[in-house]
Amino acid sequence: MTQITYQAEPAAVLCAAELDGLSLLYHRPSGQTHIMVEPMPQILAALDQRPMTAAELMTEFDVSPADQPLLQARLDELLTTGLIAAR
Repeated sequence: MTQITYQAEPAAVLCAAELDGLSLLYHRPSGQTHIMVEPMPQILAALDQRPMTAAELMTEFDVSPADQPLLQARLDELLTTGLIAAR
């Protein structure tokens, strides 16, 4: 079975800013601004460095197997917004 690999949208289509502990991310293709808190900006930053599977992200962030569904939920949210792609 092939694992899904996740990748952040290219930096050229995103505009990021920090405001009072929140991360604001404007996604040019959709015209939407997303307000994020940890761990979403950190996941995006990791996926901007290189494409990764959920298992690789679990290792990157030292996520326990019990918390894997939480990480998967965050990845699903990022997919829904169009901020990351899956292949």
